[in-house]
Amino acid sequence: MRQLTLTAILAAMLACPVVAQDLDWDFHGRINGDWSSFSPSNGLRSRVGDFDEGSEWRRIRFGITGTAWHWLGFRARFDYDPKVNELEINSLWLQVEELLPVGRFRVGYLKEPFGLERQASSRALLFMERSSAAALTTNRNLGFTVSDASLDQLATWSAGLFRETHIAPGGQQPLIGNAHHFTARATLLPVFKNFGAELLHIGAAFSKREAEGGVADLNEGMQLHMSPTLVATGLLAADDIQKVGIEAAFVRGPWSMQGEWLLTSIEQPNAAKLDFPGFYLQASCFLTDTFRRYHRRTARFQQPDQEALEIAARFSKLDLQSGAVRGGVMTSNSVALNWYLSAHTKIQFDFEQTRLESFGNVNGFAMRFEYSW
Repeated sequence: MRQLTLTAILAAMLACPVVAQDLDWDFHGRINGDWSSFSPSNGLRSRVGDFDEGSEWRRIRFGITGTAWHWLGFRARFDYDPKVNELEINSLWLQVEELLPVGRFRVGYLKEPFGLERQASSRALLFMERSSAAALTTNRNLGFTVSDASLDQLATWSAGLFRETHIAPGGQQPLIGNAHHFTARATLLPVFKNFGAELLHIGAAFSKREAEGGVADLNEGMQLHMSPTLVATGLLAADDIQKVGIEAAFVRGPWSMQGEWLLTSIEQPNAAKLDFPGFYLQASCFLTDTFRRYHRRTARFQQPDQEALEIAARFSKLDLQSGAVRGGVMTSNSVALNWYLSAHTKIQFDFEQTRLESFGNVNGFAMRFEYSW
């Protein structure tokens, strides 16, 4: 029965164009072509092995998003992996608006409401990849959310129940586990002026999670996609998992700052609780006459809609050592140059130096060409 859930949602979405009135939809997608190079120290290479270098298609993503009857929204989006010639689901949901006493009800395979960086589209990131601290956040699962905005969209909240879901490539049935999750996020804009040219964003998120199969693990590499895993807890016996996130961002004209502190706590059977913290702090500046666009209804940043040039810097830390678990401590310094040729085309350059405590450093350089429609 559970394996039919995503199939039923997809069938309902495909039926919308046939029976719906006032149908409005668009076909969208993006292509990311990356090139990366790494220079690890001997000590780090001896721990993790060789680093892959060269080029890859980081994303080939496409889908449809639309509305029907003015109150039903839908999205079906897929990722294509040319390495294995397989297609997998990225997002698949239905959404009801205006018919409920609260703002939105969304059901399907979707992002859990956790974190400022995690909620943003990859198109809107200042760097090619999210920070290493994102390993402590949540991602997409099968479930539903209820969300709303108030105070003229200066405050938002979102909460949902989810089931651990692993999407299998190649059209195979998704693996829907028995672990249930509750996740919630709330945000506030104490300052919002000049259409977002000056703003202060604060927020917090919480997630209470069952451990699928009685185990949990955390791992992460550099903040460049072709990097191997550098820190990892390995499989840990676990009963429950709790995640906490605190987020803040500031924009004043072309300048912006953003940061998050995150904590994952793992309750173990007949053992002490394990705490794994992480954080990042980043700053950016547009060298052209624009500012970071912010969407109040969803409380997340968006990509520029015009030609622009931007520089950014980031510091992040991820600590996967707690109690007897020695998963490693990783700190990273990154700088980036982003050239937005248009609202649909972007070229990015990232340089990163990552240090793995007690083992050494690795330098990485990467560039990306992105086209979206």
